[in-house]
Amino acid sequence: MAGTMTVLSWLKDFVEKVMPALNEIIIFFFIVFISFLIGKIVGRLVRKLLGDFKSDAWFRKLLGTSIPAAKLISGFTAGAIYTIGVIIALRAVGLGPAVITLLVVILFVSVVLGLLVALRDLIPNAVAGLTLRSRRDIRVGARLKMSEVEGLITEVTLLETHVKTREGEMVIIPNALFTRSAFRVKVKK
Repeated sequence: MAGTMTVLSWLKDFVEKVMPALNEIIIFFFIVFISFLIGKIVGRLVRKLLGDFKSDAWFRKLLGTSIPAAKLISGFTAGAIYTIGVIIALRAVGLGPAVITLLVVILFVSVVLGLLVALRDLIPNAVAGLTLRSRRDIRVGARLKMSEVEGLITEVTLLETHVKTREGEMVIIPNALFTRSAFRVKVKK
């Protein structure tokens, strides 16, 4: 009988210690789930609204390239909601401001590093695109030969140059290649 009381006493102590932690875990995941649900819904609404406003076409006109603006902005919106939800969930389970600040700093640094990695091709292409715009020979209607590509330039944007080959293929050349490769241009007079 004494052994049974010891087991019951141990079980009671275990439940009393585990239940508050289990409640906090359930609350944490519930808040995170709700924030992800809200983030997904708001992200889709933003994407739909921006799609209705033809934001991708507007950015194409503005920057001369096809950036999926609706997708990017809706993704950032959803990500912000996710982040706020996780912060609220961490506060709800009793994590102090110092821990949350550390997590936010780590998240911010991760986002910045991710953006830098994502932009590693964008920046050289944009700089090269600005350089190409200042040149008079690389323009629509000029003939271009670069390594295995030869054809007529049909479009020069900030990030890329479109060339139509004799076979009718459209070749898109990132502008940064103009700074790293030899090329020849024949301008129609």
